[in-house]
Amino acid sequence: MYFRSLQVMRGCAAVAVVLYHVAEFTASIGGAPDTVFRNFDNRFSMGAWFFFALSGFLMAYMLDTSCDRFLSRRLVRIYPTLWLAAALTLLGKIAVFGQVENQGLIGAMTLLPRGGKVTYPLGVEWTLVYELFFYLVCAAFTPRRLRGWFPAFLGVWGAAIVVANLRFGFPSPMLPATKQIPLSLFNLLFIMGGLGYHAFKRLDSTSVVRALLLAAAVAGIAATYSGGNREVVRFLGLGLTFAAVIVLGSLHDRRTRPRPGGSFFEKLGDASYGLYLIHVPVATTLMAYLVHHRGIRQPTLVSFAALTAALVAGWYFGKVDLRLHQALKGRLIKARIPAGGGLAGPHREPGHPAHREARSTQFAPTTPVS
Repeated sequence: MYFRSLQVMRGCAAVAVVLYHVAEFTASIGGAPDTVFRNFDNRFSMGAWFFFALSGFLMAYMLDTSCDRFLSRRLVRIYPTLWLAAALTLLGKIAVFGQVENQGLIGAMTLLPRGGKVTYPLGVEWTLVYELFFYLVCAAFTPRRLRGWFPAFLGVWGAAIVVANLRFGFPSPMLPATKQIPLSLFNLLFIMGGLGYHAFKRLDSTSVVRALLLAAAVAGIAATYSGGNREVVRFLGLGLTFAAVIVLGSLHDRRTRPRPGGSFFEKLGDASYGLYLIHVPVATTLMAYLVHHRGIRQPTLVSFAALTAALVAGWYFGKVDLRLHQALKGRLIKARIPAGGGLAGPHREPGHPAHREARSTQFAPTTPVS
């Protein structure tokens, strides 16, 4: 199934994050917190959190429909473009500033939880640390005999996170250590998205269901902003809102049965991973150069220039990411389907996931990596 609505949501979430970061850099680098960009406050940063719920939904979908080489496909999706973006960033900063400091670069590029002991060159890798951890959890459920237990596991895992936070005050840092990441509240967003998929499987796109999903989204927003200092309530509220919106969009796609098209917002969704990775180094490098090296003291103009550069660079880097991912994914598929057309080894039956993957690659949803 092709999720057009989710593609649009991905693109919008990525742009929201770009706007938030440009606003932050306008204050920190430009020294002007009161420009028009002040309107893009912390609410826009939740675009990154939305990716967690969206990833939870699509990973549950993938586990339910095709688990062939699940983990290798996820690693191929996340790492090559990340490493390319990091290399371009380091080379660009050396070219502009003459040097760059990056503590523990190799450790940072593994995306393993390091507790903030490394410096991330792109500035957004913390979300990928959580993303990778969730992939590893999902990979444990790829055996056929375990897939049916995945929804129950998500429920138990979510309950454990809530108890750990409410009863023991378990921390949820953006840069977690290994022992902190399993019970971090950020995992609730993946969990809510995954449970949302299993709700989607059982729902019909009726007016009553759509009204209930809208009501759930509104209730989630209310919980998010009325939870006070209870972070767990905030995360549960956000997770409920995100999951309800995702399910609502997916039900619409099921009813209309769209196929990949050429609309701007779909293309923006395709480019969202590349945009997300590259926008911070592009914006910060340009702003620092204009303000500190060129002496330009017009923060609004500088910020608009940085925003434009980040969006344009992200759009084209997103195209590079898409081509790179398609090429690598094609190699994985070819490795499973020899030149004769049959599958290697014992998996030759037509219903095997590798056959289905080979037939449906064109219309497979793009995974929402942050």
